[in-house]
Amino acid sequence: MNQNQNRPWEIWLVHHSHVDIGYTEPQEVILRKHAEFVAQALDACTATDSLPEGERFCWTCEVSWTVKVFLARFPERKEEFFRRVREGRIEVTALYLQSTDLFTLELLEQTTEYAVQLAHRHDFEVRTAMNDDVNGWAWGLPDLLSRCGVRFMDVAINETRALDVRPRPRPLRWTGPAGGSLLFWHGEHYLQGNGLEFTRPGAETRVAEHLKRLEKDGYPHSVVELRIHGENHDNAPPGLWLSAMVRDWNARHATPKLRLVTPRTWFAEVETHWPEALTEYCAGWPDWWADGNGTAAAESKLVRAAQADLMTLNALTVATGWKPSPDRVEKARDAAAFFCEHTWGAWCSTDTPDSLTSRAQWNTKAGYAYTAAVEAGSLVRDTLAEVVEQERYDKPFVLVFNPLQETRSGLVELMVADADLGLPSVAMVPTPLKTEPGPAFHLVDEETGALVPVHREPAIADSARRSAQLFRFLGRQVPACGVRRYRVEPGEASVKTACVLRGGRLESPHVSVGFSPNGAGIASVRTRAAGMEWVRTPAEFALGEAVYESIPGPFGREKLADWNGIKRDCPFVRTRLRLGAPEYFERPFGAGCRLRALDLPGSLKSFSLEVTVYDDLPCVDLAYRLDKMPESEAESLYVAFPLGGGLAGNQTEVWLDVPGALMRPGLDQVPGSATDWHSLQHGFAVSGGEVGVVVASPDIPLVQVNGINTGKWQETLPPHDGTVMSWIFNNYWFTNFPAAQGGALEWRYRLSAWGVDFALSSVLRFLSDVRQPILGQVKRFT
Repeated sequence: MNQNQNRPWEIWLVHHSHVDIGYTEPQEVILRKHAEFVAQALDACTATDSLPEGERFCWTCEVSWTVKVFLARFPERKEEFFRRVREGRIEVTALYLQSTDLFTLELLEQTTEYAVQLAHRHDFEVRTAMNDDVNGWAWGLPDLLSRCGVRFMDVAINETRALDVRPRPRPLRWTGPAGGSLLFWHGEHYLQGNGLEFTRPGAETRVAEHLKRLEKDGYPHSVVELRIHGENHDNAPPGLWLSAMVRDWNARHATPKLRLVTPRTWFAEVETHWPEALTEYCAGWPDWWADGNGTAAAESKLVRAAQADLMTLNALTVATGWKPSPDRVEKARDAAAFFCEHTWGAWCSTDTPDSLTSRAQWNTKAGYAYTAAVEAGSLVRDTLAEVVEQERYDKPFVLVFNPLQETRSGLVELMVADADLGLPSVAMVPTPLKTEPGPAFHLVDEETGALVPVHREPAIADSARRSAQLFRFLGRQVPACGVRRYRVEPGEASVKTACVLRGGRLESPHVSVGFSPNGAGIASVRTRAAGMEWVRTPAEFALGEAVYESIPGPFGREKLADWNGIKRDCPFVRTRLRLGAPEYFERPFGAGCRLRALDLPGSLKSFSLEVTVYDDLPCVDLAYRLDKMPESEAESLYVAFPLGGGLAGNQTEVWLDVPGALMRPGLDQVPGSATDWHSLQHGFAVSGGEVGVVVASPDIPLVQVNGINTGKWQETLPPHDGTVMSWIFNNYWFTNFPAAQGGALEWRYRLSAWGVDFALSSVLRFLSDVRQPILGQVKRFT
């Protein structure tokens, strides 16, 4: 190059293909192509065996799933593949797919096990994790990967519709909450090498300008890693041309020299020769793209439930010894992982949502969530049924299983055909809905002899349209990872709840709930014994208040951000929903109020909130039901939680349940990572002063802290004021994610509080209690 360079620059090129399960083409095409790409990489290795090191073809499997599909498609090339891996010409990385915050830490661990076991069986080491495109990762990931022997993580963030961590590119040390640590390469865009267009006219100028920018930004080393694809797009094939390009470039230029490497080689260089001390972050790395989870609220809810069921299944098999089909478990786990993977739909999903490619890709993506939910749920039910059928009993009974490691009480919900309970039943229900009450029954606790009332609702059991009942009851003191048995007896067990609606307040023995006089939601929740107020006042919103948001005009989402960058002057219109008078109802185990929305904006057709309190559970349940029309113009919905009664804003701390940790947003996170919104695992807590409140959210994975932040694109998050907005849905993306969502959506929250004994361990126990409820299975009448 005819440039006066101050350093003997080298550019080390890591060759890979960015794995989008979809986006560029339908998923089935992508599945086939990535298997072929690995085969093509093997051919390229053979074709360049005679070249010197640095010119010989190298390939990195960006995620380990590509190895799985290759081995299934080309089993005859297995030994050839692992020989190249052991030689260092091909590197297998640890993570199964590109991650999102929808993955639980358990699912990340289970899917990472694929690469770990592969390495164990074929005598190589997995030392590097790679993830690209996404803007953040689970805080527990460094701990998980360190336990697996992984030392390095190589990422290349895509800054579209996001801020980012600076400086970049740089190595750093990323440490998990338990102390596991990774040498982390925070690289440039994964197509940066293609952007330099080494084989096209003007390449020397482009490369020189790139290196000058690195020097200007204080990059301290003379060697830099760049990613490069065989073609300049996602899901690109291997490029044998790279070996010839490197040889030709190096023959013509003294500097910079080019070299083909794998990530492990690059990390060895960083470990040995990096000239500066590394910055260390022991903090979460929230993803700016997590708001996309809200573009399919129903499917996100399903995959969260599927992952919880898989955890329950594991507890059930350990406790009972029954082993489910490994193939079915793998099917459920893979389906969950493929929905959690970062590619949601087609590149044109919002441009032409009704096109074949948009519809085909979304139907496949949504199918992963439905498959995961159906298979994981049926695995739990089938395993419970196997256990129940071994019981020697001449009458129908309900077996209740607690999947957690501590004795607890909780609601049990199940549906059963009347005939399976030995009760009188009709042969078939011909109408679309069953409205007549079924035959009455109650339960008897086999251990104590206590009568247990049930709340019953008529239902239809199955395709035979058998008369059935959905019923709920309170299972008391179910042993840790153990069972309790309840005999089914005909007739009601009349028990009067201790909960009442008195003076406009819904009261249980534990809590007192007051409603907003203007219909906004809940004005007050107090612990009755101590008088602690859970709701912060004054506050902008009532507890449980819903806010509908839209962006006026066509293509409103592009007023928030587009391909050219983010925008901070988006003209939002926000409508606060108002609810009618509370309608009181009783249950055998508690009572509640139902509130229905009066006037609804935008695409919303109906909206209701049920607030329930319990005789024996010190909590408050909020259950929402929404029915809406599909709407492709920009819209979203929030539910408010102003918590921390009696606290000044600077006394409050918000804690979010993220994979592997409880994280304080803005405090326990890497600077530059997402601040406007955060993704949850199972809930959040607000602590400080006289009360700490925890909110379990098994269905909705997104929150915003300190009110509504959408459109702010905050560099930093202000101090916590105790307000958390649960973000129900949105359609604010201009690519990849669905353009609209419609139909019925139900979601729940459970709230509880502690006084001076508030502890983070209590928060985690409470969240687990809601995430993995007590389960019931009927021993059928025969």
